[in-house]
Amino acid sequence: MKRSHRPASRSPTTQPLTPPPLKRPRLHPIHQQPRRDPSVPGPAPDHLRIYSWNINGIAPFLQRPITSFFTNNKSPDPSDDVSEKKADLRACLRRWEWPEIVCLQEVKIGAGDEGTKRAVERAVNTRRPKNANVNVRRRRRDDDESEEEDDDGGPAYTVHFNLPHDPHNARGFGGRVYGVATLIRSDIFAAEVRAVGEVDWDIEGRVLVTDLENAGLVLMNVYAVNGTDNPWRDPRSGVVLGTRHDRKLQFHEGLLREWRRWEEEEGRGVVVVGDLNVARGEVDGWPGVRKGERHVRSRRDFEGKFFGGEGVGAVDTFREVHGGERRYSYFPRGRVWGESCDRVDLGMVSRGLVNGGRLVGADILDEVGERGPSDHVPLYVTLKLEKDNGTVP
Repeated sequence: MKRSHRPASRSPTTQPLTPPPLKRPRLHPIHQQPRRDPSVPGPAPDHLRIYSWNINGIAPFLQRPITSFFTNNKSPDPSDDVSEKKADLRACLRRWEWPEIVCLQEVKIGAGDEGTKRAVERAVNTRRPKNANVNVRRRRRDDDESEEEDDDGGPAYTVHFNLPHDPHNARGFGGRVYGVATLIRSDIFAAEVRAVGEVDWDIEGRVLVTDLENAGLVLMNVYAVNGTDNPWRDPRSGVVLGTRHDRKLQFHEGLLREWRRWEEEEGRGVVVVGDLNVARGEVDGWPGVRKGERHVRSRRDFEGKFFGGEGVGAVDTFREVHGGERRYSYFPRGRVWGESCDRVDLGMVSRGLVNGGRLVGADILDEVGERGPSDHVPLYVTLKLEKDNGTVP
């Protein structure tokens, strides 16, 4: 039954109601208009291009959107409608001109999910026609011998995972939380890589180490702990030992020990890329960085261990190349692009690599389309492959 509505009568003194003026979001000037055509380093025979991206879940990259009918048109961010066309790993690799290594964080795959791991390998290596619309193309069967297989002209990649197997701290969503994956171009894997492995101080799937012995480098793909008041439990007994803020500080200590071991004992130049879950200073957050006591303590701890005089003397590659530019890597969904953003994804290297002239470039691909279905954008670090870590007089 339809209900009829009559306008309420107004007394002569009643004024018409008008909505309050909309409060415009405070945008950082550099992001009031999305950046276009971010620079992408081209291939060079003596360069190692390392990309890093927190993808916030691998699932969108493994499935074809059914229809745009289900697009959420209520988002205040008009850029959200570009995400679907970017959810293709092979297309990303081609757009970035086949980088030698790509480090992904927060892949959200269960430790025993072999089917999804195989699907990632297929997604990375299934070659697509250069001009194909990858969103509407039918999935190719594994036994399909189509001539389209070689159309994109790109290389094969090996895929390596570290997924959570902590029974007490990685239980959400059936264990499909956290996790990192490193994609290594097959020619680089064969020529430079000695081993890929985990660390013994983390079982949440947060660190994956690649020993590029022939290049004199070690690469750590890192998804650092996010400090919160949620409990952190003993991985064996489940007893609460503190909060995730406390675990974050322990994570910093573990990463510091790993860095020193590889640099001092193994003689490697260290490269750390990933989501470090910390904005280093005021210039790294908009409209500002988090000022809570625990966040301030975590930031101070991170700075002291990795950049301070008592730490390892790491180099923040973006700051080394771009100085004090206000650029960001985290753009939360559901917010207008540029309204709230942070630079929490970092590329850090040993000071010796910079002194030895091996750092070629670094940048953030802070463009709406590069965010894809994630809430982070990629970054990259380019190094010379030659074995000179700047540590030998």
